[in-house]
Amino acid sequence: VALIIDGQQRITTLFILMKALLDYANHDDEFKLNNPRELFLLDTYLFNDGCTEQNKLKLKPIAEDGVPFELLMEGKLAQIPPSSNILKNYNLFTRLIKEAIGRGVTLQTIFAGLKKLTAVEIILNVADGDDPQTIFESINSTGLELSKADLIRNFILMNCDNQQYLYDEYWKHIETTLDSKVSSEKTTANLISFFSDYLNYKSHSEINNANSYDKFKEYYLENNYTNEGMLKELAYYCDIYKLFISYDKNYSKEINKYMSDLRVLDQSTIYPFLFPVMEDFLNSVISEEELLKVLKFFRNYSLKRLVCGVPSNSLRGLYKTLYKRIFKDANKNNYYDKIYWFFHCLNTKDRNISDIDFRNNLLAVNIYQKKNVCKFILNSIENENSKEPLDVSKLTIEHVMPQKEKEWWRDEVGADYDYVHTEFLHKLGNLTITGYNSDLGTKPFSEKKEIIRNNSKAVKLNKDILESEHWNLEAIQKRANNLADLVIEIFKYDSPLTKDGYSTDDTRKFVTDYDSVNSTTPVNFTIFDETFNVDSYAEMMIQAFNVLYEMDPSTFDELAQNEVKPFDSDRICITTNEKNVRRPRALNNSNVFIELNLSSKYILLLMKYVFEKYQIDNDDFYFFIEAE
Repeated sequence: VALIIDGQQRITTLFILMKALLDYANHDDEFKLNNPRELFLLDTYLFNDGCTEQNKLKLKPIAEDGVPFELLMEGKLAQIPPSSNILKNYNLFTRLIKEAIGRGVTLQTIFAGLKKLTAVEIILNVADGDDPQTIFESINSTGLELSKADLIRNFILMNCDNQQYLYDEYWKHIETTLDSKVSSEKTTANLISFFSDYLNYKSHSEINNANSYDKFKEYYLENNYTNEGMLKELAYYCDIYKLFISYDKNYSKEINKYMSDLRVLDQSTIYPFLFPVMEDFLNSVISEEELLKVLKFFRNYSLKRLVCGVPSNSLRGLYKTLYKRIFKDANKNNYYDKIYWFFHCLNTKDRNISDIDFRNNLLAVNIYQKKNVCKFILNSIENENSKEPLDVSKLTIEHVMPQKEKEWWRDEVGADYDYVHTEFLHKLGNLTITGYNSDLGTKPFSEKKEIIRNNSKAVKLNKDILESEHWNLEAIQKRANNLADLVIEIFKYDSPLTKDGYSTDDTRKFVTDYDSVNSTTPVNFTIFDETFNVDSYAEMMIQAFNVLYEMDPSTFDELAQNEVKPFDSDRICITTNEKNVRRPRALNNSNVFIELNLSSKYILLLMKYVFEKYQIDNDDFYFFIEAE
């Protein structure tokens, strides 16, 4: 048995071609009679003679192609799914052979061409220092790049004596669990996202799909994993991840519903946080009731951010460290309450959004431009507490007052038509969901009402529409207010039962009101998940800057060379000449000097200035102050 490091896909394609040629030749009696050796050779290329059925095939393709490939070689084409690339390629080769024969090309000519193919075999010897994985990475550093999932798979499996066992026991389970049932490309995307989210949960590094393979190797080596130990852990978290990306019958309908909502709202950045939450649930640390409150909270929190237009650039950093920040003392009593109060105490853009702000934005924003959010809200209004939920999967968003201008709609809306059409066309009060967009179109309001009355099952959404005599500014605003009231009620946070987690030691960040830090003392700060105890703002600044300097000295070197003056004065705060500042402190014994003779407010302003240069996200740095 040999392991193919590179060329698996090309060899698989060649095997499919030879099988198509063999099948075609077997139906040509004259060819079979005159060319028995060619048929024998083809059969010999494809199959081992005298082996068990399990080892009869000379090639074992990648997992997703394994079963279709075996069925093809056994001649069981009817059992292969039509979507299989194995079957599609076989059918393509069969058609091309027929077309070639039709043009006068003979089977002998095709066989002769096949014989001219040359395979170059390079055999590696591990005993001599050949490392298959290193060579594999080198080969695939140019040309069509393999996916990060392929690289991770080969890194774990390539040098194993028990490779087949590990593959069958663990890797096959991972691939099957994350199989999208849509396409191999989607399955690969699921695998790559899984590894990125797993690493964002487990490691301190910032992980994305692009660097996931390199970071995976680092994490594996730094933590002294064995191949089986890593695969066992991946299989465990893969089982959890299935719930994140698709319906999982191992969990209740309610749990699946909240996870589905998060997917609809495209909130995959929360997955690293949900890994430990789901572990707590599976280990009976929290009940299903508590888990549902948590999932509901983040579903509502996510929707409110989207409606209110809160930028999402802080979410990845927020969710990466959130679990450790909330449960840093390992006390998991009053689980939901701790989460609620954490967000209640924040005074950054990641804080809880009030019902007032949420309602104001529901009425003010052009919600139609956020189509997935818009449809989600309209769907939620109609189906909340409904015994027979309306299936909206095939329904579309309909404008009551149409987008295209028609004279009769000017008469319907009234003299302020231009204002109403410009300001309210895409807002909540003028939108509903229907399967009759083509029928409704730009029809007069009275005709639209009759079509909706006779055909639509959306009772709550259409109540105000059907009760209105005219569709004008007053009617649109009335409906908008009624719908906003329903939305506010549907997406209310569950009230906490305790004040566990509430602290007057407010979590402050460098983006807050700097004047408020006067007469306060920092207790500790966290940067990139590493926490430092400090007793002054000056010490906090220097330690944070030392971390950044170790990461990338070039940015600080440039700032120092430019003699940075970040405030509205001629005062230098970062320099290469210590005589240019009143109270200098060198970073990591370098020639970069920082001014320490600053008030707490200006220290934080200087830190903000430097953080912006390093493009640090708000949630990569936070600190606690001493209680008053």
